Amino acid sequence: MKRIMIWFFLSVNLIFSKDKKMEINTYLGTQTPYVKVKREYTPPPPGYVPIYINHIGRHGARYLSTSKDIDYVINIFEDANKKQSLTEDGKIIRKYIINIANYEKEKFGLLTPLGKEMEKGIAKRMYENFPEVFGKEVIAVSTYVERTKESMNSFLEELSKYTSSNFFKSSSYGKIDPILRFFSLNKTYLEYKEKGDWKKELQNFENKEDFSTDFLKKFFSESYLKEIHEKNKFSQILYEIYGNQFDIKKNFGLGDFFTEKELKILWENENLSQYLEKGPGNIGNEISTNVSVILLKDFLVTSEAALLNRKTSANLRFAHAETIIPFASILKIKGASEQTDDLIEVKNIWKDYEIAPMGANIQWIFYEHNNENPILVKMLYNEKEIEFPIESQQKPYYKWEDIKKFYSEIVYFLLTPNFSK
Repeated sequence: MKRIMIWFFLSVNLIFSKDKKMEINTYLGTQTPYVKVKREYTPPPPGYVPIYINHIGRHGARYLSTSKDIDYVINIFEDANKKQSLTEDGKIIRKYIINIANYEKEKFGLLTPLGKEMEKGIAKRMYENFPEVFGKEVIAVSTYVERTKESMNSFLEELSKYTSSNFFKSSSYGKIDPILRFFSLNKTYLEYKEKGDWKKELQNFENKEDFSTDFLKKFFSESYLKEIHEKNKFSQILYEIYGNQFDIKKNFGLGDFFTEKELKILWENENLSQYLEKGPGNIGNEISTNVSVILLKDFLVTSEAALLNRKTSANLRFAHAETIIPFASILKIKGASEQTDDLIEVKNIWKDYEIAPMGANIQWIFYEHNNENPILVKMLYNEKEIEFPIESQQKPYYKWEDIKKFYSEIVYFLLTPNFSK
């Protein structure tokens, strides 16, 4: 069997056991660790200074979200082992998977040390890039999930090194959270998620080649493969466990069992799943995008309030990929909102590892002139300057009134009784 080990270097120098290094590549999907590339920002027009930041971020790198999937995989490996139906590679990877489960025991769903480093790095650069903003209230909120709380706390811990924590106001929403966990409350979206036609489309896409059967032949006898009824699910979970090694910064050796071609296919399947379930979806089907309208409204309301009261340095939110992906789409950000009916084309126009890596974030930076000139806003997506979908003569700076008008029309259109039912 041809094996590959993927090697790579991170700017943070991810060093693993036995001095091995693993390579960050485009096939890790939303488990891709956040990497900040040093960039020069476009200076604001003369006389403008930053006065306020509105922010939404995904939690940092985490352990496997729950034990459910890895237990599912282990149970099948254990059953096959008892029936003497594992290949030599199957026996090896079974031990590797058990080692991972034991390592992550009691940690499922929590931030890894790398995840905390990510959040601290984003906080540090936020202050370094926009120090004039701080010295007023910093309002931080997270979802009720522990990893988002940990992300918020890590972010604020770092920020407190540069500005007084006396200004910090932090809290966490409960399970009923229409602003950051809108995806778990909207009835229309929940029906789409559970029963939408996208599931059949995804299944047909995954079955276009009998990939999973060939892939799993590495580990199981042909007779036992007939007992695995959800081969695609099993393959995708193995892929998820493989990717999680990069978030825990520990090499358990799973890379030995995936060729680059196999990783590419597994990523394409997962990428399409994210695109259809959480992203812009097919042309004419925007429910998975529109569900984030409440968060868009909150951005507009909190921005306007901060500009009026002049008491707030930043609004910071800590949430999930399910929050970031549709929000980036409803903002109509280039690369995050494109639609197509050609599912094979999705991988070329929409890449989950760019849109929602671990630690993904969107920031609106507000600027004020010392005279009566209009308020300007710059948007950062994963700390890179990015355009708003409107016209401006001063890109990447846009008039706040133009931004407010553009997005207020979207909010007004979507917040109707028909949408909320």
